[in-house]
Amino acid sequence: MIFRSLAAAAVLAIPLAFAAEEPEAVFAKFHRAVLAGDFDEMWRHSTAASVAEAKAMSPAARRASLGLVQRITPMSYAVAGKRFNPHGAGMILRLAVPGSLGSGAARLVLEDDEWKVDRVIWGSSNFEAEIR
Repeated sequence: MIFRSLAAAAVLAIPLAFAAEEPEAVFAKFHRAVLAGDFDEMWRHSTAASVAEAKAMSPAARRASLGLVQRITPMSYAVAGKRFNPHGAGMILRLAVPGSLGSGAARLVLEDDEWKVDRVIWGSSNFEAEIR
């Protein structure tokens, strides 16, 4: 009986070993890619809709948009909280900027069993309403 319980627990744990990377880790990679200006890496961690929207822009517009995003993106942040999005599928990370009153939020969604960054807001006092 004990053997069966252990075997069942082992079988149930196998899918967890192959589960999607944690949302915080995905956002950290996305954040580093934004700061580095690495479109390929940003797109690897972005939703398909976000990638399609970016690729529809001209290269000059894409570079200008990235420049703006880089100016408002802090060099470092800390995850101050996380919760499932009550307004739809996905996870919302509440972000704090160390040493300042700055804050932000990121919405991540599951696509093909992987967490993808869908939207990021920095510097808003009402990010909870805006991130939906």
